[in-house]
Amino acid sequence: MENELAPKQLLHHFELGKRAVFLKQLSSGLLLVTGPYQINGVPLTRIKRKYVIATKTKVDLGELVVPEEVNDKFFSPKKPINNWEKTEEKFFTKKQELKKVGLNESQTKLQNQVDKSVNDAIKKVQYLKEYLTARFQLQKGQLPHKMKF
Repeated sequence: MENELAPKQLLHHFELGKRAVFLKQLSSGLLLVTGPYQINGVPLTRIKRKYVIATKTKVDLGELVVPEEVNDKFFSPKKPINNWEKTEEKFFTKKQELKKVGLNESQTKLQNQVDKSVNDAIKKVQYLKEYLTARFQLQKGQLPHKMKF
């Protein structure tokens, strides 16, 4: 794999088997990627570099600027809401579940904003949408370090 990744480059996430578009490197060293979500289900997320394989394919995103709000703090885990009552009767009679905290509206807006510009760029290239929706899989005997992507 090359030492330097260029923004707007396509990556294979070999753990998930999906392809994604590399947007930028965050201050923690993690890579900010998107699928986009509407095409292959990869949301705006960060992944470790050792889990991706860079390709030669690049997407012309024009003047896409990733908002400053999208940083490592943007992806910090949200604490679940604890609705357990601390009484002995409730503890032994019925176990209540923690409510999961999903994405808030601002995170959803940022996801849609970035994905819209990436989707527009993908539509301009023939067969790129089909390439992104296909899963990446290795068969027996295929060595990724000897392949050219």
